[in-house]
Amino acid sequence: MEENKPEQIVALYERYIHNQATKEELNSFLSLMEDPANQVLLEQLLGKTWDEIEKNEGFKIPGNSELPDNMSISSSNRFRKYLSVAAMFLLMISAAVYFLSQEKKEDHAPAVKSIAKSKQDIPPGGNKAILTLADGSQIVLNDVQNGNLASQGNAAVVKVSGGQLAYHTDGNTSSKVLYNTVATPLGGQYQLTLSDGTRVWLNASSSIHFPTAFSGNQRQVGITGEVYFEVAKNKDMPFLVKVKDVSITVLGTHFNVMAYEEEKAVSTTLLEGKVNVTNVTGQAVLSPGEQATALDGNSTLKVKKADTDEAVAWMTGFFQFENADVKSIMRQLARWYDIEVVYEPGFVNRRFGGRISRNQQLSEVLHVLELNNIHFKTEGRRVMVLP
Repeated sequence: MEENKPEQIVALYERYIHNQATKEELNSFLSLMEDPANQVLLEQLLGKTWDEIEKNEGFKIPGNSELPDNMSISSSNRFRKYLSVAAMFLLMISAAVYFLSQEKKEDHAPAVKSIAKSKQDIPPGGNKAILTLADGSQIVLNDVQNGNLASQGNAAVVKVSGGQLAYHTDGNTSSKVLYNTVATPLGGQYQLTLSDGTRVWLNASSSIHFPTAFSGNQRQVGITGEVYFEVAKNKDMPFLVKVKDVSITVLGTHFNVMAYEEEKAVSTTLLEGKVNVTNVTGQAVLSPGEQATALDGNSTLKVKKADTDEAVAWMTGFFQFENADVKSIMRQLARWYDIEVVYEPGFVNRRFGGRISRNQQLSEVLHVLELNNIHFKTEGRRVMVLP
């Protein structure tokens, strides 16, 4: 541990608890708190908060929201008091879930009413996908054991550990080109390695259509939904991604493409290397850290500096938002938890930023949102957003 790390944690803690931390400071604080080596210091900070509660009538969590009813503090029981505060911090720090309102700080949020946790809570999505072979037959990948699944031309299709698919070729390019499709359902994600070594991650409700072995002078695939690529380098065979009316050409690079129908845009975010994004209006060459967006096939490509952490947060197990409206947030939840979202009359589509683990039960994610004065009612897989 660096010598200044304890002091850094204490300083960030003080700013956090007094609702003075910037978004960058909150990110740093939460990252430090995730380190098991800092557990003792965390307990000391909680102890300090415990002592302060002894001297004050009430306690407010960062964000100007009072403690939820189910985390109320009893002045007659120090142990219950400690558990209440610890539970709050475990929710907001140790579990790496937080949500930051983008509204003015002077707009104090009223005490929230926590939603009741359903007896039949909705779990997060997982590794689920369907493989469609060249003859149209289908294999539900989450139902089959690891090992060889099929032979497609000169490629062997193998399911490997960790919810992944791999294509291995014998190097013979004389076989007929066959095409496969891997598609994830709502509440699913999957990884695969193409025959050239390119690695592909599919988010929920996404697909990739690809040749089982590449031949000719380019490597072309088609996608829907949201897909992240780590393209194997081959200067003699550019890699081409087709999505709606947009083409993305690379030699070897890391990039994310988001093209859900309900998002009404195709966004390409580059993390490493260089890509050429083309549509009917023109083209744009991206450098690392840039994003190209086209609202539809006929709109001009717009290039801007990207929040790459936000673009690929789904790959690392998080929802991450930057000035996102509630409807945009709920569309992500709908895809990952396979839920229907309904907006009640009087609902206000405010904007927020934050980061929430995708490994939480749905009720836990909704609870975090409720800490920022967004209210829900759930009926089975239907979630109603209330005024």
